[in-house]
Amino acid sequence: MINVAIIEDEQPAIDRLLSMLSSGSSEIKVSCISKTGREAIEACEEFKPALIFLDIHLPDMKGFEVIKSLSYEPYVIFTTAYKEYAIEAFQTWAIDYLMKPFDESQLLASIEKYKSITTQPIKSNPADWDRLAELFNAAKERTSISVKQGDKIKLIDLNKIAYIMAEDKYCKIYLTSGESMFCDYLLKDVESRLNDSFIRIHRSTIVNSSHVSEITKGFKSRYTFHFAGRVLESVRSGGSYVDEIVRRFGL
Repeated sequence: MINVAIIEDEQPAIDRLLSMLSSGSSEIKVSCISKTGREAIEACEEFKPALIFLDIHLPDMKGFEVIKSLSYEPYVIFTTAYKEYAIEAFQTWAIDYLMKPFDESQLLASIEKYKSITTQPIKSNPADWDRLAELFNAAKERTSISVKQGDKIKLIDLNKIAYIMAEDKYCKIYLTSGESMFCDYLLKDVESRLNDSFIRIHRSTIVNSSHVSEITKGFKSRYTFHFAGRVLESVRSGGSYVDEIVRRFGL
């Protein structure tokens, strides 16, 4: 039996992965599921999963930081939307990577790859994970984003985005001009293409900190973000994102 952990902050992605694991392999036992880095570290230290399905971008830290914080070395399969950069890095420092959206055959191939190499020592070290984090950060230094709208792809200047909100299985991008547009990506997939000016303040909301003109504190440390320019709307933060909001804005 393969003891597995899932580290992923999007419930639909968790449900999909669980469904594929249960139908595709009787050898898998999911011992823990975590939606934040802190939860993941605690759970992994308790259950010691041999194999981790790891998303890179978590609400409170990067997936690399989770692995670096563990007292033991598990095998890692990345589940990621980060196709734009350094795929070779995944191949070097993890068993495999699964590019979202992946299917059951790709998942089972990754598990077979794990089974074939478990007799070999893990070749990673702290420097490896530091280097992978550097590659990740380099990829985040971008100035535009490609947005899929049906059969068209538009390039949008990141500095012109005020905030982005999830809309069912898609998301809506609000520009500083007052315009808005839908795109055919999940919020999480759009987030992977943003730079460090952006911060997730709610499960369904990402804001561009460069365009926040005012922040007001409400009940139970909930914050309301107001935007300069022609953006008239304000968006409210979620409780689980308070620590990162306080850190980023010095509140």
